[in-house]
Amino acid sequence: MQQLLSEQASRQLVNSIVDIAEKIALEKVKQSRKRY
Repeated sequence: MQQLLSEQASRQLVNSIVDIAEKIALEKVKQSRKRY
């Protein structure tokens, strides 16, 4: 049971990191579009 919970927790952590990375990437795209 403990291993299952930790697996789920690490999956949620990865999802959160990916979500944040996508938001940062989108912000960079917006900023680079403004420059041109």
